[in-house]
Parts: sequence; structure tokens; C-alpha cells
Amino acid sequence: MRKQVRRWVKECHHCQSSKIQNHSKAPLEHFSVPEKRFSHINIDIIGPLPFPSGFTYLLTIIDRNTRWPEAIPLQGITTYECVHALINGWIARFGVPGDISSNRGSQFTSSLWSEITARLGVKLHHTSAYHPQANGMIERFHRTLKTALKVRLTGPNWVEELPWVLLGLRTTSKEDLGYSSAELIYAAKHVYVRRHGTKGPLQRPYSSPYAVLTPGDKTFLIDIGGRAERISVDPFQPVILAKPPPRGRPPAKQSHPSRHPSDSSTASKHQQAMSHPAVQTSSRTGRTIRPPMRYQ
Repeated sequence: MRKQVRRWVKECHHCQSSKIQNHSKAPLEHFSVPEKRFSHINIDIIGPLPFPSGFTYLLTIIDRNTRWPEAIPLQGITTYECVHALINGWIARFGVPGDISSNRGSQFTSSLWSEITARLGVKLHHTSAYHPQANGMIERFHRTLKTALKVRLTGPNWVEELPWVLLGLRTTSKEDLGYSSAELIYAAKHVYVRRHGTKGPLQRPYSSPYAVLTPGDKTFLIDIGGRAERISVDPFQPVILAKPPPRGRPPAKQSHPSRHPSDSSTASKHQQAMSHPAVQTSSRTGRTIRPPMRYQ
């Protein structure tokens, strides 16, 4: 009787649909990292936001290889505006990606979006419904971006502070990658600067490496003699720094110092004899061999 009552209570439809229970959770999966830069991007929309400058939304894009983030202000979130922002804000700078991952928003499932991406040769990937964790890379970027905007803002005009926030996010080192997105894109922490003016016949064309303070598309802010100088990227050459020697334990000593000096001297003589074998001075017939002076 008790088992039947327990089973009847568990099978009650109204109880199961009304009471809060622990939901089943799928195991975490590792997102595969593409081998090429800008070949696979994640895309999403943030908003609505305060609109002092007429912009109320942000089209966010992040590269899955280098984690390079981009946030493009939008006045609306129609499919046409999203396509226009994607082409002008990303494709015109970094090229056409091979894959785009997004949620099932109406902007990313419309016929116009599918037609434009199909003409560009882009393969679309949509996440499962009501599961933002499937697009977790860009969702986590949203959290960081909003926090940085809150810290940076002193007024309602977030559009003016957005470039500075993106600069900080792009130059922050990623713990799992060991580099920042800017380093992976521009591939340089230090650069050589080409010398201008009259050079001597044996003078090197580039001056010694300078630390990059802030990279950019057209100009770099570099440290020259303790002064921050903004110089065009044309006369630059990336510096390939030497890798430090691998860290490890020092080799263990194979032999211990002998208590008898004669033993150590005998061992050293034996090692010298093994490393420098005796030179033959006579042949098998008894003739004396005289090697040239350069071999003695």
C-alpha cells in the first residue's frame, strides 16, 4: 500500500508541473578552436541601452581563434541594419568568415540574413532554443563589456567610452591563451623602427626594438626613450624575441669527491686518455710516422 501511494504521488501531473525540482544538466563540452584567424565568429545583440546619441543596441562579434572582440552601435535591430553592420564593421576589415554562430533571434534566422550569408559562402550555426550557454563565449563577453562600461561611464553617453573599453579588452592577456587578442592579431610586443635620413654604409636600417604600448590598425603607440610616440606601422618590423631556457632541476652529480687525491688524479688522467687517444708513431713495418706540424 505504501509503495502504491508513493508511486501515485510521483506520477501526479499537477505536482510535477507546479513544484520546483532540480533540472537535469547536460555535461559541459569543449568548444573547438579553429586553426585560422577570423574563420569562425560568434555574433549577438545587446540592448536596449540608454540612447543619448541615438544608438540603443550593440552588435557584438568575437573571433573564436584570437578572441578579438568588436561592438558596433546600432540604432535598431532590423535584419538590414545587422547585415550592414556586419559587412562594414567586420567583413570589410577582417574578411569573410567561414562560419557564424548565433542564437535563434529573428535577425539571424530571417530570409535576408540567410541569403546574404549564402552568397558570401558563410555557413550558419544556430544554438538550441532557450539555451544561451550554447553561445557562451560571446555571452561571457557581454558580461565583461557591460561591467567595463559601468566602471568607465561618468554620464549617459556610453558611445564615446566604447572605444576605450574595447581597447582595454583587446589588450588584456587571456589566461587560457597566454596572450592578448591584440598580440595574436598584430603578432608583436616589440618592433624595430626604420631609420630615416642619411645612413652610413654599414649602419643598420632599423633601430633597436621598442616596446609597443598600444597597437592599432594604422599607427602604434611605442615607448622610445621613455617617451610615448605614435608612429605609422609602415616603417615597422616585428621583433622575434629569444625564448628563455626551459626551467628544470639541475642535473644530479654522478660522482662524489674522493677522499684520496691520488684517486682523483688517476681518474682525470684516465679521462684525458679516453678523450685524447694516443697518436700512432710507427707503422707495422717499423717506419717512423711524422705527422705534419698542423696536426701536432
